[in-house]
Amino acid sequence: DPAFARRLTGLLSAYGYRLETKVGPRELGPALRLDKKRRDGRLRFVVPRAAGDVAVIEAADDAVAGALQSPGSGGT
Repeated sequence: DPAFARRLTGLLSAYGYRLETKVGPRELGPALRLDKKRRDGRLRFVVPRAAGDVAVIEAADDAVAGALQSPGSGGT
């Protein structure tokens, strides 16, 4: 829902959260491997879908690394 995404982005910005970073895949990859939500070689992401509704998405480490390296991902 684009309206929810705009609202969430606005709220996070208003509370001072940085929503963009210049950190690339080389720096991000090792940090993700240390994430507390990582289990059995899989990363878990909590993704808001709507107000009060989130999904937990799991992905293998190598799938995330591939996505970070894909064209259009912003990775280098």
